[in-house]
Order: sequence, then C-alpha cells, then structure tokens
Amino acid sequence: MLAGVAVLALTAAACGDDADTGSAQGDGAPFETHYVGAVEGSDAYIAIISSGSEVAGYLCDSEQVDTYFGKAELSEGVADLTDRDGAQIGSVTIADGAATGEIDVAGEELSFTAEAAAGEAGFYWEVDREDDEPVAETGWVVLADGTFRGIRRDFGGGLSAAANLPVGQPWIDPDPDPIRLTPWTDPDPQP
Repeated sequence: MLAGVAVLALTAAACGDDADTGSAQGDGAPFETHYVGAVEGSDAYIAIISSGSEVAGYLCDSEQVDTYFGKAELSEGVADLTDRDGAQIGSVTIADGAATGEIDVAGEELSFTAEAAAGEAGFYWEVDREDDEPVAETGWVVLADGTFRGIRRDFGGGLSAAANLPVGQPWIDPDPDPIRLTPWTDPDPQP
C-alpha cells in the first residue's frame, strides 16, 4: 500500500536579468526560472531550470527517454548538461528569455529551444512511497499549450508513460528530500 505521494511542480516565468544572462545569485539560490520546449527531430520535451548561477533539468518523450540533468554552473549564460551519473549529454545557452542548445536523445545530438515557462507550463516531479521508502518517480514536462511528456520509473525496474499530471507546489529547488516536502536547494533529484 502506498503510504503517500510527494508531488512538486514547477510553474514559474522568467524574471529579471539574472535569469537571462546566467549571472550569479549566490550558492543555494532557488531554481525559480524555468524554460520548456520541444527537442527538434524527436518526440522529446525538455525543461531547463535556473537559479541564475546554475541550471538543471529533465528530458522526456513519454516512451523511453527519461533523463534528469545534474546541477551545472552557468558561465556567461552557458553550461554543460550532465546526467545523474555525471556524463555530459549536451549544452545550454540562456539568453534573451530562452534556453537553447544541443542534447543527446537516444544517441543522437539534437537541437532544442525552450521558452520561459508561464501559467501551468513547467517541470513536475513526483515520488511514490511505500512504507516510507521511495518505490517510483515520475517526471513531466508541460508546454504552454498544455501538451506534456511524462514517464514513471519504477525503482524495481521498468518505465511507463505517465498519463496524468500531478497537482502540487511550485518546484523551485531540484534536489528534494522525498520524505519531506521542503523547498529544494540542490538540483540533483535523488529519491
């Protein structure tokens, strides 16, 4: 029996010059600026989140692509994107209210443009628990037009499309302690 579900959602618009230039806001700043978009040449959607000095994010196609990006420092608006294991999988440039770059999707390097999120658009993340232990996580990328991509990853093995969107709190810090719903301060989600 599931003991509870922790749900966090990201729904924030870009704000100020710090987000557009990648200038430092200091360590531990919340990841409040979010960019979402489609990846060219694929069915994948991408979410890039930024504190102004660092970025993280998520890539998903609702079938087999399910990649969380580790935290990376922005230097003059540019950062390398790495997966949870630290392998470089792309790069991003944040400028003029958008995030653009290249990302590895199933072994192919593809381009993306992600616009500042507004309204319900953004990155959503959920952890399912059983007896206080995480058993699965689900990530979604929602675009401004309401379309989304999402995957549920069972920690015992297996991926499945996430059909429903969660209802939750703004996701502003991407390294949660899934046992407690507290503001996130580090963008490497590890349930």
